[in-house]
Amino acid sequence: EIVDHGRQRGHGLPAIAAYLPKSWRILVQYNNSVTVSILGLGLRTVLFSMVLILFRYAGDTAKHSQRIQFEMFVCYLSFLIYLLFVRTPLVSRVSDYLEIIHLILIPELVGALSSLQKRKLACLGIAVLYLALLILDLRDNVSSWYYDQNLLHYPYISVFNTQDIAKYYSLMQ
Repeated sequence: EIVDHGRQRGHGLPAIAAYLPKSWRILVQYNNSVTVSILGLGLRTVLFSMVLILFRYAGDTAKHSQRIQFEMFVCYLSFLIYLLFVRTPLVSRVSDYLEIIHLILIPELVGALSSLQKRKLACLGIAVLYLALLILDLRDNVSSWYYDQNLLHYPYISVFNTQDIAKYYSLMQ
């Protein structure tokens, strides 16, 4: 590795980033991450699987609806974008905006199930799944932050309170 003007150079994007202003270097460093969030990947996979299962058991009217077919296409696209860019956090977050389609598609597919019993079972399954995912996400966030690691002490931090931000997120320069 070569050191120029106190900046460390490597290969590829990090080498170019060494010549950028500090704010851009931080962005490149964040976007050049190699870690994969297992919880994030699991959440996307579970949601996508749930949509596929609900679509499989939906009535023929729903399956042949152009709107639902388009919504399914958006779900496929969102999942594909996430999988392709799972190691690039900023780019993979684009799929978050496409994931909004689940708020429309899942209730439509549940309503398209053939019997009331199946609809009730699907609603119960979705509620249990979301509760489990919420607990796992909170537990993961609480264990990786800098405060008392207890779900009961999960703090509310306002972006307008710079002292809290500096304390919990180490953004103070």
